[in-house]
Amino acid sequence: MCGICGYMSHQKYNDIMLYEMAKSMQHRGPDAEGIALFNHQSTYVGLVHRRLSILDLDERSHQPMKNNDDTITVVYNGEIYNFKDIKSNLESEYEFNTTSDTEVIVAAYQVYGIEFVKKMIGIFSIAIYDHTMGKLFLIRDRHGVKPLYYYHNHHECVFASELRPIMNFDGFNPIIDKEAVQVMLAMKYIPAPKTIFMDVFKVKPGSVLTFHEGKLVNEWIYWDSAEEFVKTKKQKQQPEDYLHVLDKAVSGNLISDVGVATFLSGGIDSSLVSALAHKHKQNIMSYTIGFEEKEYDESPYAKEVAKALSINNKTFILNYDHMVEVALKLPEIYDEPFGDSSQIPTYLISKAVADDGVKVVLSGDGGDEFFYGYNFYDSAEKRQKKYRLLHPIAKVYHKLNHWHNYRLPGYGAYLMSDLTSYYYGLYSGFSGYYAYRAMRQKKLPSFFKQSFAFLNDLSSLDPREINSLFGQKIYMIDDIAVKVDRASMANGLESRVPLLDHPVSLKAYEATVNEHMKNKEKKYILKVVLEMFVPKALFNRKKQGFAVPLIKLLNEPKIKEKIFAFSQKDRLNQQNLFNYKMVQKILKKFYRYHDKNTTNFVWNYFVFQLWLTRT
Repeated sequence: MCGICGYMSHQKYNDIMLYEMAKSMQHRGPDAEGIALFNHQSTYVGLVHRRLSILDLDERSHQPMKNNDDTITVVYNGEIYNFKDIKSNLESEYEFNTTSDTEVIVAAYQVYGIEFVKKMIGIFSIAIYDHTMGKLFLIRDRHGVKPLYYYHNHHECVFASELRPIMNFDGFNPIIDKEAVQVMLAMKYIPAPKTIFMDVFKVKPGSVLTFHEGKLVNEWIYWDSAEEFVKTKKQKQQPEDYLHVLDKAVSGNLISDVGVATFLSGGIDSSLVSALAHKHKQNIMSYTIGFEEKEYDESPYAKEVAKALSINNKTFILNYDHMVEVALKLPEIYDEPFGDSSQIPTYLISKAVADDGVKVVLSGDGGDEFFYGYNFYDSAEKRQKKYRLLHPIAKVYHKLNHWHNYRLPGYGAYLMSDLTSYYYGLYSGFSGYYAYRAMRQKKLPSFFKQSFAFLNDLSSLDPREINSLFGQKIYMIDDIAVKVDRASMANGLESRVPLLDHPVSLKAYEATVNEHMKNKEKKYILKVVLEMFVPKALFNRKKQGFAVPLIKLLNEPKIKEKIFAFSQKDRLNQQNLFNYKMVQKILKKFYRYHDKNTTNFVWNYFVFQLWLTRT
């Protein structure tokens, strides 16, 4: 796993700027650094790579990497799990000089053109500069596991794995997007393609952007989860069919020239990944994090699963003081304001694994989204019926009140005028209401309609399927993937997600929702497969999630002091973002009256303000 950045511009920038950009993401690739500068007619291109050596540790595999006649240059972050199969088909047409997967990308593009991306199984963000055409291609994997940002104006583009290199680019003016602030406060994260800054975007998952002379000339969507789901034929499957595709995914994810371990929470997904990994690597280690607060602690379940599988396991019990310490340095880990509080234990378990000398870890992310594991799937049909019943009233209400239905906390979602707004209200909940009230300019943001537009084409699906696809296209990409990528890479650790290999996705799509939730039992298919390795009694329990004692954390004196300092009238007036009186009223509800409905907003507000002080 690595970090990449670069630019295409009519202006030539010096090496010093590129080195500063590279330095800002050194944590993503502590093992090597590479920089290359090119020009094509009046256009200049700079490419930067920071390397975390996982495959082919030889220096010949350092990046940027060129093809044999110097007409193609690549920088790339991620892993291509089927690179050996692709390479075997290319050996008659390309002379390979390394055993790296990076050179397979170079060769595949040379032979197949940009369509090569359809052949790739893996997690990746790729920048390809074609010297002959003078074009720069930015490519992101199907499920957006690996991040890729870009800044674009009329004459140049800048791209990077994180925001920091872009912020180090000469001439970049960091203007905060007020709508993005409101959405972050409401949802904990900012859905693609937007970011916290104006004119900075995320490359959409499953897409290829083409730049020529610094201008964006084309966007090609080569994979779309919702489209793939709809067109995939539903057909009866046997448990062995799922076992085969899951086993192949885990086996591919184990390819590495350094040690590999697994995260093990004791839940269905991580237990299954660990079981299959152990099948291929008998000495594989698993790592578990526990909490001193018993109501949050799943570590006893993980220990039982590890024992049943005969897997070596290390458990780390979180010290509360460590959680406070990490909370106060979140902007150093997450360069965009990000409020999923499980970022704290994710960072700490990543640090523990990395401190143990491990460089690669497999996680179970993606199981809930593709195999229907979340508790709110149970009530999806009832919620949708309620929304449809109130929809005619909502249209009238909307016209009369100009979006002010957000004055009705808890009911706002059902009174939204369309499906995209309904899901924004549903998933933001009380945080969305308080974000709306706290902003100086009271209006609902509009850009989420762009991010959620695909929902309008899914209205005929089962509500549980819509919820699942929302999770796959929004929550998993812009929350879960961001959380794990930054937490692991901040520690020089590569996190892999075998359940997000797209062959696994396609196999999941072949089953109907009622097969996934047979007799209302969530994740039924994965449970059947896991039972081949572990007694059902060890994992068949209520889903707990990866939560932290957030109310306790917000009452920690160091954090509470900062929240009140962040909320002074002069400070908020200078920011020109928030309504001072409303912010004070919300804080009073939380701290004086112990209103739990304000908890998530107060945390998101703290995270945003803390980030703002470091920007």
